[in-house]
Amino acid sequence: MHQSPNKLNHIFGNASHNLESLAQQLGSQENAFGAIQSAAQEAVNTGGLTGVLETVVDVGGTQVTVRGAFVDGAVKIGTAFIP
Repeated sequence: MHQSPNKLNHIFGNASHNLESLAQQLGSQENAFGAIQSAAQEAVNTGGLTGVLETVVDVGGTQVTVRGAFVDGAVKIGTAFIP
């Protein structure tokens, strides 16, 4: 999934989000974002989440908190981080 540089910078450029190791594990920020997106979409599909959401998903064995919204059948990630 293609993401804008601004979205990637917002999520991965903030050291307090603790996502650099996940990006390294998955080969790039884009791959990590795609994996987070897929995991969040699966959580919405199986968990029946709707509207504004905050959920924790497993991405490559790492628990990632995702905040965003469920809009028109898809998760729109606002931010993601490892607490």
